[in-house]
Amino acid sequence: MKIVIAGLVLLAATAALAQSPGPLSQALSDDVALREAAANGSPDAMLELGLREDRGQNRPRDPAAAFTWYMQAAQAGLAEAQLNVGIMLDAGIGTERDPYRAVIWYTRAALRGNARAQFNLGLLHDTGVGTPENHVMGTYWFNSAKSDVPATVDRLTPPGPKIFGDRLMAPVPIYENVTSTSAEVIWRSEPQPEGSYYLLQIYASASGSEPAFHLVKSIRTQASGALVTLPGVQDPMIWRISVVDDALHDYAASEWRGVPLGRQPPRGAATLSATRRTTQSADFINLLQSDLKVAGISIDGERTLTAIPGQSRVIFRYRDDRTLAMDVAGLLTSDAAGATTYSADSDLAPGQVGIELVIDPERKPGAD
Repeated sequence: MKIVIAGLVLLAATAALAQSPGPLSQALSDDVALREAAANGSPDAMLELGLREDRGQNRPRDPAAAFTWYMQAAQAGLAEAQLNVGIMLDAGIGTERDPYRAVIWYTRAALRGNARAQFNLGLLHDTGVGTPENHVMGTYWFNSAKSDVPATVDRLTPPGPKIFGDRLMAPVPIYENVTSTSAEVIWRSEPQPEGSYYLLQIYASASGSEPAFHLVKSIRTQASGALVTLPGVQDPMIWRISVVDDALHDYAASEWRGVPLGRQPPRGAATLSATRRTTQSADFINLLQSDLKVAGISIDGERTLTAIPGQSRVIFRYRDDRTLAMDVAGLLTSDAAGATTYSADSDLAPGQVGIELVIDPERKPGAD
């Protein structure tokens, strides 16, 4: 079925908006068994109950009841139900029309690989319904759906205009669900400069009073959301989403999200590398790491030096990180400006600097 809303043709799965009945309808043939299964937490049973209300199977059609069941299944993570919630919010069927929320539910289903949600999401981005008009993002989602949804051919042939932005604008988070084992984050974005991409950075904050953070996951994407697995982190997690332009050595980041009450977000992050390790240098490095933590700068691990600099230095890749680099260099030497170096070909991330220590066994590391 196709539904026309404000000139858009949205894909629905059946005349009643939803998926065709699956094996569950044979296994659980009556509402009593379905409701019992739903009460025990079965998303498939919730979806099937929604379908029956939506189709009017042995009852009058009840879109509002269908929406309630779809929402329960969607909240449990079922992509088919998330698609149906998105369609009903988009069309105003069974609930008040809300394209903004429809974008969120389409995106949740799209991140789980639902092609119809990817297509409908592409339409909303392409036309600016419920989200900023962003043809590049629309094309991304159309391309994601094209192998399963023939209608994408009409949207991609001939290719539509790719209207890029002329400056970086920080993405705006609109949905987040971050647990110890997974992170689902969705954002809205104005058109960005050609060649830019989005970077989701997730850090864990150590419990207690120590102002320490450590990197958990960093995800690069062209999409308007990310769904990632996390390694069972027990500490509270914070995250932010940036848009990055490596050609311009620039980025624009959202505020940190999830910062525990009474804590400050990290000022930045640093990687550490050294030419050699001695007892004296180990003591200096431990002291430096302690100073960085007090300054609110996380330690993102060690890097291998590909070339040995003439003196200890702090490198940075993005223009906005120069101040951070100078502050870190100030922990090594009184000549912070002289010990700060721009490094365009480094693999540093936004908000991250690299500390390169030249260890002289005859001289204290970092001494002037």
